[in-house]
Amino acid sequence: MAKDNPPGWSREQLEQKSSKELLVIFKKEDHAIAFEVLYQREWKPVMWKLRKMGFQPCDCEDITQNTFVKIAELSLEKIDEVRKLQPYMVQTAYYAGLDYKARRKPETSTDEFDPEQASISPEEAMAFLNIEDSRLFTQVMNQVNLLKPSQRDSFLMLLQGMSYGEIALALESTVPKVRMYIYRARKNLQQFVAGLDKS
Repeated sequence: MAKDNPPGWSREQLEQKSSKELLVIFKKEDHAIAFEVLYQREWKPVMWKLRKMGFQPCDCEDITQNTFVKIAELSLEKIDEVRKLQPYMVQTAYYAGLDYKARRKPETSTDEFDPEQASISPEEAMAFLNIEDSRLFTQVMNQVNLLKPSQRDSFLMLLQGMSYGEIALALESTVPKVRMYIYRARKNLQQFVAGLDKS
């Protein structure tokens, strides 16, 4: 579980760190505030790149989320290879945007999809989780109920079509924390499906 404010680092100290140093602190110490500071510093260049690619604001928000997820999943070895984080993040956003365009399909209805549970199709939900087999949708949604309340509620609200800002208001939280909740929910669900593949 990420530590909201573990001893050793104040927000003021973190704000003096480079983006690369913030990412290392987040990876080594599971430090949510370090990731929040990183997000607040770097989201604008990422969004600007996506807007230049022609994406609408709502799409930019989704792709930005995916970009920060990819950055959060970098190994310490890979982070060490990156000279400057911001150009790397912008490049990651560019490829995430291309992937988003390739994945995006018209919404289709299915008998097993309950529109009251989500505003996107099972295929789109599974694509968001980077899970190829959409037939696992029901099992994954059942697993969602076992997540920690902050992760579960954030993830379900996202599937219902709410923006990160709206989710933050509903949970009386902040957008960076909501992004972290969704990142952790996504990671936990991916691990659940990986366990199914092995069984």
